[in-house]
Amino acid sequence: MDNIENNRILIDYFTFVSKIDDERTIIRLLGLEDLPFEEAPGLYFYSKSLRYENKIIILFGGHKFKDANGKICMDNNVCVQMSGKGCRVFETNSKYSFMDLIKYLYENSDDYNITRIDLAYDDFSGIFDMQTLISDVRAKNYITKTRKWKIEEGSDGSSIYFGSIHSLIRLRIYDKAAEQLINDGTHWVRVELQLRDDRSQAIVNYINSGICIDEVYFNALNNYIRFVEPSEDTNKSRWNLKSYWDKFLEYYGKLSLYCEPGDDYCNERLEKFVRVQCSAAVSSFVAIYGLKPFLKLLYNRSTQDINHKYVNLLVQNNTDMEHLRFEVSELLGDELHTIGLNAINIPKRIVRCEKCGFIGDSEYFATYGGLGRYNTGICFNCSRG
Repeated sequence: MDNIENNRILIDYFTFVSKIDDERTIIRLLGLEDLPFEEAPGLYFYSKSLRYENKIIILFGGHKFKDANGKICMDNNVCVQMSGKGCRVFETNSKYSFMDLIKYLYENSDDYNITRIDLAYDDFSGIFDMQTLISDVRAKNYITKTRKWKIEEGSDGSSIYFGSIHSLIRLRIYDKAAEQLINDGTHWVRVELQLRDDRSQAIVNYINSGICIDEVYFNALNNYIRFVEPSEDTNKSRWNLKSYWDKFLEYYGKLSLYCEPGDDYCNERLEKFVRVQCSAAVSSFVAIYGLKPFLKLLYNRSTQDINHKYVNLLVQNNTDMEHLRFEVSELLGDELHTIGLNAINIPKRIVRCEKCGFIGDSEYFATYGGLGRYNTGICFNCSRG
């Protein structure tokens, strides 16, 4: 591992969507109240925007989209888009750091969604020679998870792409000095990892787990691609790294950015969301209405449909909403039917069988109730046995 002075990892593109902010509160969230944002037309089906020199764009005004049935729908989300220069503006002018912003968005992920993040390494010390890289790409002296690659050569320098423009993960290696029209002999090659949707969420999860951004970058990249030296070994996976790639890597681990559907929500995220997002509201509710009306509210909510991620979490923990209704019924007893707020309809009594442990509506029980055992009884199956 070679630590190269002046070479660094930076965030070079950042996009997220807010479900709860308007175009002005989002500026406060970014800590950029002192910048002169100007009104402008929208993009991507958003009708309006606020822009700072086209580097930071805030899109709002009804995002139109088609649902699964092809029907045109509209939401009121606000989208923030920072280009590479916009990221530098944010770093220079915001009251907050990128790590502060990412941490906040992560901890409030029910209200915010990071849709793109690009991580870039700037080589100023001559590790990479673009012509050598291009030759190795054409000779297929690399191992990667994608089959799509492209080389572009022009007056503004050379670029190498792995992955398509629509891929959730895409690697771009290019001559940044030539792109910026720097002709004083400066060596500047950028290795840019572009991540969208689930892949950007995976990167953010790793960063918020306490792994430094440099380690996340190199290990994610090492899992995606590596340039190798040809040998007589027929197993390409055993080929040694190219010397320039070995010099470039600062970490040699591997981080997968693939997310199984539904796997990103866990007990820890649920606990964090309730503690950070809901605790103040719940405390205020209980202080105003009392604990028992709150318990009744939970009981009522448990009879309604819930988001699939919560359903998955209940299944993973081998429980369901009937257990919640049973616990609340045990705590409140007969008061369950008399206390609470208006417009709360009480479902049927939930009972647990004393013999087999079955929990269900009272209609499935031969006997239930009685002194000291309001929500226990004997189910029909056990009564027959």
